Amino acid sequence: MNTDLFIRGATNIGIAAYCIIFSVAMFKGRIKYPWGIPKASVSEDNWMAINRYGAKAHIMWSLPILIIGTATLVAAFIVPPTQSIDIAWKMPISLSALLLLGAMVQTRLWSRHLPDRAIQN
Repeated sequence: MNTDLFIRGATNIGIAAYCIIFSVAMFKGRIKYPWGIPKASVSEDNWMAINRYGAKAHIMWSLPILIIGTATLVAAFIVPPTQSIDIAWKMPISLSALLLLGAMVQTRLWSRHLPDRAIQN
């Protein structure tokens, strides 16, 4: 077993699992979307809409991390421990957590269409 690949794969699977669990709680409204979006503080409706959209975006962006982690974990048992790992494996595996930035940017851009003021009844 190649321990370098095993650690990278397990880490990516852990990051993806944490993000998915966190997103489910966020979708249910138990956690506020943690990355300051000004329109979230305008109204309860905005806050809930951003939470739900952000949760969905984080789950979707976590799936590639989960796939990369699983592929890396499988490769850990195929690649001999004495064989050095090519940079082509290390770069995507190491940078996969940066995919979560995509979810943050996507949610922030989406929130632009929300109203700037609370709607009065």
